[in-house]
Amino acid sequence: DEDAATRQAALESFRALSAARRRVTMDVVLALVGHESEHAREAAVLALGEMAEPDDSDALEALAECLEDASGTRVPGLAAEMLERLMPVASPSLWETVAARLAHPRAQVRAAASGLLVHVAGEQPGGLPLVVAAAVRFLGHGDNEVRSVAAQTLTGIAQHGHADVAKMVVELLYQQDVRIRAAAISVLASVGGVVGLSDPDVVGFVVVPLSSPVWYVRQAALEALGKVCSPGDSSALGHLLAYLADDSPDVRAAASASIVWLCPTGDEAATASLADKLARPLPGASGAERLARLRALKEVASPGAKAVRLAVVSCVEDANLEVRAAALEVLGTSRRRLTFREGDDCSEEGAVIAAVAALLRHRQGPVRSSAVQALVAEGLPADVAVSRLPSSAAAWAEPLRRRAVAAAALRVADSSWDVRRAAVDALARLVPPQLKAGLFDLGVLLDAQDEASWASALGAAKQVLAMYCDDGGDLPSAPPAAAAPLGPTAGAAVAAARDAPSGGDAGAKVVCGTHGRRFLQRYHDRATLGLY
Repeated sequence: DEDAATRQAALESFRALSAARRRVTMDVVLALVGHESEHAREAAVLALGEMAEPDDSDALEALAECLEDASGTRVPGLAAEMLERLMPVASPSLWETVAARLAHPRAQVRAAASGLLVHVAGEQPGGLPLVVAAAVRFLGHGDNEVRSVAAQTLTGIAQHGHADVAKMVVELLYQQDVRIRAAAISVLASVGGVVGLSDPDVVGFVVVPLSSPVWYVRQAALEALGKVCSPGDSSALGHLLAYLADDSPDVRAAASASIVWLCPTGDEAATASLADKLARPLPGASGAERLARLRALKEVASPGAKAVRLAVVSCVEDANLEVRAAALEVLGTSRRRLTFREGDDCSEEGAVIAAVAALLRHRQGPVRSSAVQALVAEGLPADVAVSRLPSSAAAWAEPLRRRAVAAAALRVADSSWDVRRAAVDALARLVPPQLKAGLFDLGVLLDAQDEASWASALGAAKQVLAMYCDDGGDLPSAPPAAAAPLGPTAGAAVAAARDAPSGGDAGAKVVCGTHGRRFLQRYHDRATLGLY
């Protein structure tokens, strides 16, 4: 009836009927659920809510169908209210019926079904596993919006029973479909947010798939572990560090990413400890493991102690270009994070510089090139003005640059032209612009590879370097015996190399001097024009 008062009177009459008579009239009410009049449908929903018994599957199914009413009326909302009252005491089959609406095309229907399932989980703890199972199966749905609402539902259910949710969701990490695994990881992360990170129940379920022989299962478990644990969790980090040596690159990458996620950035001591654990195995690790460790180490907030940085230096001579590049990136990143205060001892950093410089003599050209890049990064490139650095870094910037210049200068007199080239390359990128003219002859003569000419040009360059290094820098540790003899200071070292026998005759020296002055004049001319 169109009249609200008449409909209300009819409802009151229904309420007054005995249970037996209600069952007789139920078919009439069920028929009204599909009536064209919205008022009739609303009245029918209210009547079903009053008359339906928990075991009346037809009435409960009709109410569930009313959730899909698309007329824009109050019918879906009224149906949800009635189901909210009936579902906790109804048969579990109704839960499945409502859960099926999680995949409905309309967002309003999906949201209503989600809310009802969360409500049942709270009202019926004994049936929680069944409710979870009803929702979990939609995490594998092909529609992203359906997976999303299923994840939201499970997160809501976790407030009432997180262990049940975690246990069933972890089983999805074994699924081959990457979308299902990703949805499961998302739910586990949300569960961790609900009950707290590093919950023993959740973590206990997540670590089980780590022993799977299938790589993508281990990968998913490692990703999940990073999401459900708190930063600095030593047990979780222990698991993650172990999988940096896994055979699968995807597993190693997942372990590395989760280590970064769990890095205790606010705890300096814990961060330094993590950096040490990442770096210590580097010298003896395989190239693949090195790469995974370096990628994590780059993101660790601490620059690390000398032992950490020296371990990274060992990777600069790796046969894999990607590993060398990662090592250089870590050295550069950690170098920028180093700060010194007045009175600090930078001798440890000098040891790192000496270790990098030793690689200038490596037999492989790509390694020498990497060593040049690392030495420049350690010593501060010439184009970086010390005056523009923060005060904490500026105090030691020039002394460290001098150490790097001295370390490179020791290699200029090496017997190998390749080593000389690497040393000159490093020096050209380290010394201040006003001193580069003194090195120009060396750069030009590298291609000629004439020992007499080189020895003659080396003398002038050594004088320039001696003056620069003697202005405050100390000499790094001595190089191998095959290199030029060293003195106790950088100035003495380059002076010794300058005074070493040059080989060749005086005429060659004169010619070299003439060419040197000519090239030097060209350098000054171009420098005036801003070409250098």
